[in-house]
Amino acid sequence: MRHGAWVMRGAGLMAAFALAGCGEEEAAPRAERPAPIVEVARVETRPLDRVVEAVGSIEASERVWASAEVEGVVAEVLFREGDLVEAGAALFRLDDEMPRLDVEAARAAVSRAEAEAVERRAVLARKDLLQGVATPAEMLEARQGAARAEASLAEARAREALAAVRLARTAVLAPFAGRLGERRAGQGDYVKAGDPLVEVVHADPADLVFSVPERFLPSLRSGMRAEATVGTRAAPLSGEVFYIAPAVEDATRSIRLKARLSNADGALVPGTFARVRLVLESVAQARLVPEAAIVPRAGAAWVYVVEEGRARRVEVRTGTRVPGAVEILEGLVGDEVVVVAGHERVGDGTPVRIAE
Repeated sequence: MRHGAWVMRGAGLMAAFALAGCGEEEAAPRAERPAPIVEVARVETRPLDRVVEAVGSIEASERVWASAEVEGVVAEVLFREGDLVEAGAALFRLDDEMPRLDVEAARAAVSRAEAEAVERRAVLARKDLLQGVATPAEMLEARQGAARAEASLAEARAREALAAVRLARTAVLAPFAGRLGERRAGQGDYVKAGDPLVEVVHADPADLVFSVPERFLPSLRSGMRAEATVGTRAAPLSGEVFYIAPAVEDATRSIRLKARLSNADGALVPGTFARVRLVLESVAQARLVPEAAIVPRAGAAWVYVVEEGRARRVEVRTGTRVPGAVEILEGLVGDEVVVVAGHERVGDGTPVRIAE
C-alpha cells in the first residue's frame, strides 16, 4: 500500500507540473526577432565613360637606323650617344678625298664637252649659211656632229651631278628629329653602304600600343580616346586611336591598337609599361550603385532594394566599373535605395531598419 501511494503521488505531481507549464506558454507568447539594421545608398545618375581596361606599352612612332649611303672610312663622329638632334643634322662624316677628286674630274669633263658642243654648233651654223655650196653629205655630217656634241655634254653634266651626290652622301644625316641610341662605328672604321651606324628614335609624338579582347571589335573605330597611366605620373595621358589591326591575333583572341600621345617633354621612353583605358562610349545619364551593393550569385548579380521597410531582391545586369561604383544596365530605374552593408542578414521580403 505504501509503495502504491508514492506512485500515485508522483503521477499527480507530474500532471500538476505539466498543467503549470502549459499555462505559462499561453500566458507569455514568444517575442519576435527585431528587424536587422542595414546601410543603404541611393542609385546615382550621372555622365559616364564606358571603357575597357588593358595593359600596353610605349613605342616610338619612328625608329630607324641611320646608315651610310656610300662606302668609306669614318673621318669624324659628330654626336654623342643619347643626344637629341634635329632632322638633317650631320651624324658622321666619311673621308671625302676620292669623291672630291671625282667631282673635279667630272667638272673638267663638262668643260671639254661644252667646248666641243660650241665648236660643233659653229660648224653647223657655217654649213647653214653655205647651203647652196655645201653638199647634202656635208650638211648631214655637220648636224650629226652637233647632235653628238650635245649628247656628250648632257652625259658629262650627269656624271658631274652623280659625283656631287656621292660627295654629299659622305655625310650621314639624321632622317628626322629624335634621340640617338648607341653608335656602331667610330672614327677610322671602314663602313659599307647600308651599314647601320646609329639608331634614331623619334621623340615626339609617341605611340601607345595595346590589345583588347575580340568581343569589343564591333565597338572599335579610329579616333576613339585612349588614356594611359605611365610610370609615376599622377594624371593620365590622352590620345586618339589611329590604328586598328586588320586581323585578330590567333593566340590571344585579341586585337591590337595604337594611339598617338604627345611627348613634347621627351619623358615617354619606348618600352615603358602603361595601364590603358579605352573609351568605348560616353553616356550622358548612367545609373551607378556603390560596388558594395552588388551581391554575386552563381553567375548572376543582385541588389537588395529597400521599399516600405522591406528588402526586395532584384537581379541586375552590370556594366562599366569605376572606382567604388558599378554601372547598372538593367534591373533598376535610377532612384531606388539599395543595401550596401548588412546583406548577410537580409533575404527577399525581409523587414529592415535603415542605419542612421
